[in-house]
Amino acid sequence: MPGHLTLVTEDLPSEALAHRLLSYIDPDVTFTSLGRRGVGYIQNKLRNLNHAAAGMRIVAIADRDSIQKCPIEMIRSWLGGVNKSPNLIVRMAEMEIESWILADREGIALFLNVPVSRIPQFPDNVADPKQELVNIARLSRTKTIREQMCPPPGARSVVGPAYNSSIENFVRGSWRPAQALQNSPSLRRAEQRIRELALRSV
Repeated sequence: MPGHLTLVTEDLPSEALAHRLLSYIDPDVTFTSLGRRGVGYIQNKLRNLNHAAAGMRIVAIADRDSIQKCPIEMIRSWLGGVNKSPNLIVRMAEMEIESWILADREGIALFLNVPVSRIPQFPDNVADPKQELVNIARLSRTKTIREQMCPPPGARSVVGPAYNSSIENFVRGSWRPAQALQNSPSLRRAEQRIRELALRSV
């Protein structure tokens, strides 16, 4: 199908960001979404996806999670040593998808109702972007943001009860890829590779 891609992502925020990025690359592109079951789903399905990529274009987006993890080695391991199809793009966010979300500094500051000076200038360098985003949300002037995105005292979760849906709503409605690309080298690399795949035929 011309202009059609299959997206595989870890969770709702990742899926929402992938949709926005693809629409930025090509407003006419269509896509099918898979995943939203964590990184283990991508890891377990990547060999099958690589085989399927012989006849379709597939983009998988995952979190790197740790500086100790080498993305190239991770992908090679997930593929079981098999050569990756040119129609399969696997990109890792540094270190989590939240770094790419934070890269639209003015947008996320407005959403969280905090000064833009609170948003990291170099989100790719943040060791724990999800925790960073939650910590920034704690400073929000908006009570609803704090309650939805931040865990209550004593909670085991690192995020609030409506964290994923709040971030998804921001990304789908307000996150600006053009601005984010200026602040995240890893996002720029991902956008370039996905653009190359999206704009050519299988």
